[in-house]
Amino acid sequence: MPICLLSISFFLLLQPKQRRDADEHRLATLRLTMNSLEETLATEIARRIELKHSLQEWCRNSIATLRDDISHMLDEHGRRMEQLVERLENRVGEAEGRMEQEGREVPLAVERRARDVEGLLNEVRGTFEEEKTVSSWKFTAY
Repeated sequence: MPICLLSISFFLLLQPKQRRDADEHRLATLRLTMNSLEETLATEIARRIELKHSLQEWCRNSIATLRDDISHMLDEHGRRMEQLVERLENRVGEAEGRMEQEGREVPLAVERRARDVEGLLNEVRGTFEEEKTVSSWKFTAY
């Protein structure tokens, strides 16, 4: 057999083996890359889950703080409103007391003034009657 034929047949036999070896090498490289990507994905998923849990915890804490703040503000507002109502009730009570006192004093003052006016009126009548009598004597004397 000539060397040419051996080398051609050897080349033909060698080519599929090299292709197979190259394909296996590519597959191994792809497997390593896939394993690395899967590990990266698993790490990213774990990081995102942890981030989600920490975000949920932060939201819970923020909501609880907000509830406490709103509750405190409402309580404080309620206390201020109660104080205002109490002051208004006191002022109304004082006004009612003054009204009762004035209700007793005003009729007495009116009665006293009526007597004073009646006394003055009687005085004026008396003076008028005196002058009338004196004037009538003067007119009769003429």
